[in-house]
Amino acid sequence: MKRTVKYLLILASLGAVMGIVGCGADAPKVDDGYMKSAADIGEKVKAMRDRTGGDYSKLTPEEKKTYVDSFNGDETRAIEFWDKMKTGDLGSSQPKR
Repeated sequence: MKRTVKYLLILASLGAVMGIVGCGADAPKVDDGYMKSAADIGEKVKAMRDRTGGDYSKLTPEEKKTYVDSFNGDETRAIEFWDKMKTGDLGSSQPKR
């Protein structure tokens, strides 16, 4: 359950960061529909990871398309992020010790 929440928060945060350009009063507001879509994608990705045991090669063509489309069609970035989810190293502002 903690992992699900972690993935959803990460995906929602990524969506929010990607959707907001700049800061201040002129920055566009994040669309509620977009945030729901990001959360839905997070749930689908979680289900895919659970079903495949985290093995990207076991995704169906339809699952791969759904997942890669969430990275604007960039399969290289999608696979890199998939691997980072496996290790739990999703990036952090905290220095490694």
